[in-house]
Amino acid sequence: MIRFLKIAFAVCVPLMMGIQQHSVSVHIDSMTLTVYPRVVQPGASIRLTCRVPRHKSNRAVTWGFDNWTSTTRQLDGVYARVTWESVFDHVPCDPGRAFCEVWRVEARNQRVSQEVIVVGCDGEKTE
Repeated sequence: MIRFLKIAFAVCVPLMMGIQQHSVSVHIDSMTLTVYPRVVQPGASIRLTCRVPRHKSNRAVTWGFDNWTSTTRQLDGVYARVTWESVFDHVPCDPGRAFCEVWRVEARNQRVSQEVIVVGCDGEKTE
């Protein structure tokens, strides 16, 4: 019964608040971060997709969550891959904002982020 209530809470509250369950994309200077799904229960999985335009000064890309975990990969300037994607399993109650950051030679980094909503943590919604 308690499990049913947690699932109902995770599905109904976002719908009542007008939060849609599809992916959310954020664009800044041709860089894109897509978070799917944006509303989850603790222990669920979230897929982050980071799209970074090719640039001769790009040296590394990092994507993940501010308070939880992240992944870093080297970039090879104009020859680098454009799309980077990971599925993060077992989301905690407070993972922080999802982000994608590009590190450049001239130390002029670009960062894009999106909030993630975790519902069902001790009956409270955490953002």
